[in-house]
Amino acid sequence: MVAPAASQPLGAWAIEQPASVGWSRFRRLLVAFLLLAAGIGLLVLQQQVRVVEAMAARPPLAVILGQAVHVPGSDLVFYPDYDSPGLRALKVTFTCSSVPLVAPLALLGSAMACTRRFRPLRVLAGVLLAIASVFAVNLVRILLIAISTSNFGLDGYE
Repeated sequence: MVAPAASQPLGAWAIEQPASVGWSRFRRLLVAFLLLAAGIGLLVLQQQVRVVEAMAARPPLAVILGQAVHVPGSDLVFYPDYDSPGLRALKVTFTCSSVPLVAPLALLGSAMACTRRFRPLRVLAGVLLAIASVFAVNLVRILLIAISTSNFGLDGYE
């Protein structure tokens, strides 16, 4: 608080804000906007995210099952069939994708970045770590589904 000057009335007290408040607010709003844009972008571009997940599933499947094929631009992964010498297709659908979990995380992180309780860079780091974790766990889930249907058939998956 700053004492009023002689020319100011006694009731007028000016509150000084440190120079870093403007920069802190800018960082907070920047992180919030980035996370909001990421959450909305994931929902809008969910087909492309599913293609990326299918592309990421192909190399481990090829190592584990001996063969896996991904058609560029598609959300399908082909792998050896259990019953026949052909290939079976695994389609990464919206509900099988990580988008329904990751998009709300980004939107929640955007709301958290707007509050003064959390540091914006920690919110950003936490959301990025959560997104990477969800993506990795979902990839393991897709791999387990493909491996089990390749080795044991479609019982329980149809």
